[in-house]
Amino acid sequence: MLTKVKPKMKIKIYSLILITVFLITSGLGCRCTSEKVKEASESITLNYWTVLDNQDDFGKIINDFRLVHPNVVVNVRKFYYEEYAQALLEAWAIDKGPDIFSIPNTWMTDYRKYIIPMPAVMELPFTFEQGTIKKEKVTEIRKINGLTRLEIRKSFIDIVEKDIFWQNQIYGLPLAVDNLVLYYNRDLLNNAGIADSADNWTDFAQQVKKLTLEDGQGKIIQSGVALGTSNNINNYFDLLSLLMIQGGASMMNEQGQAIFNSPLINNKSYFPGQEALRFYTDFANPIKEVYSWNQNLPNAFESFIQGKSAFYFGYSYHLPLIKARAPKLNFDLAPVPQIADSLRTANYANYWIETVSKKTEHSDVAWGFLKFATDIKNVPSYLDQTKKPTALRGLIKQQLINIDLRSFAQQLLTSHSWYQGNDYQSAQQIFSEMIDAILTGRYNDKNNPYQESINQAVRKINQLL
Repeated sequence: MLTKVKPKMKIKIYSLILITVFLITSGLGCRCTSEKVKEASESITLNYWTVLDNQDDFGKIINDFRLVHPNVVVNVRKFYYEEYAQALLEAWAIDKGPDIFSIPNTWMTDYRKYIIPMPAVMELPFTFEQGTIKKEKVTEIRKINGLTRLEIRKSFIDIVEKDIFWQNQIYGLPLAVDNLVLYYNRDLLNNAGIADSADNWTDFAQQVKKLTLEDGQGKIIQSGVALGTSNNINNYFDLLSLLMIQGGASMMNEQGQAIFNSPLINNKSYFPGQEALRFYTDFANPIKEVYSWNQNLPNAFESFIQGKSAFYFGYSYHLPLIKARAPKLNFDLAPVPQIADSLRTANYANYWIETVSKKTEHSDVAWGFLKFATDIKNVPSYLDQTKKPTALRGLIKQQLINIDLRSFAQQLLTSHSWYQGNDYQSAQQIFSEMIDAILTGRYNDKNNPYQESINQAVRKINQLL
């Protein structure tokens, strides 16, 4: 049986409805939202640890970010490379340390456990002015989307996708991607009658022979190039890896195991890894025509800035160092040589990735800042300040007309890197031992020491993996 609602009861029901609507629309009906906005409006400090950059390098990016996020302060702290890893681990051990930190791309696997991946959706406080006559600042929480795999693939060069994704999540974003180029002493090449650096290794070897000078006792007094050793060449791992990749060596299989001792798939009698090791160490072998370097010479970089080496393989960060240490040195840059008549172009990248610590209390804001900083509209100020090669496809064209960056920019789309294990420093040491074994002749197989040396290196690296 239906009961008729009395008029007074109707008025009470309508009043309750109106009060409820008022509370909801005024914001009082959801204390969680108002409290969240209030909390988000409070000052947030993001501590950003890095090795290569300082506060000024991020000046415009930070200022532009604060225009819409004025409550966010970003403090950049620069460390020496030698102390950096230990500083991170010690800080995390006591629940301190950075919100954002940089790591080399070769550290990603080892440091993944310290990283919180980019969320699919981030909530950030946005502050803006509203009102026409009397303007007032208002802060509200907005949701912004993280980046998708398709967006990464369309925006960044290929190597980035491989390095930052794990289990379909993004673990970092790069501001730049550095790669090996060839620095050369123009005066030494001019004196030898060489108009330009070679673009292939066959011609490069011929130039090295002309540029290497010895005294009456066979001591090198001018080196064509620092190649062949590990103790006095900082980039030996990258250089030997580059030669292997250019030759067609598969560095790792789909299971993550090192296989750079394997033959070519379409030619089982040719071992590109062995050939690369032979070619590399020949430059430090006194009985070879290309002999131009040895373990007793000074550091390769020091030799180049002192005008005692014609060629030096280095990265973009070496450019300001050379200009500062040797302001009168007449030098230039060129892309690294490739294998003559090869259809395969390969270059080598070694770069830093920016990421967010699991220890941070502001993961959404930290990732929001990195997404903002690496965007094509914002990152150019950083690249102009630091003179680094871009990680973004859309900025390559403009770097090709920059005299300092054009050699790096030419190589970005064909840049490779391979090591993704748990201990990059040990992998470097294994490559050093592989090189030294050839130079000292300590392997039993005198007919093919390269095979024995490289097989041993593969076994050791796979034990690390």
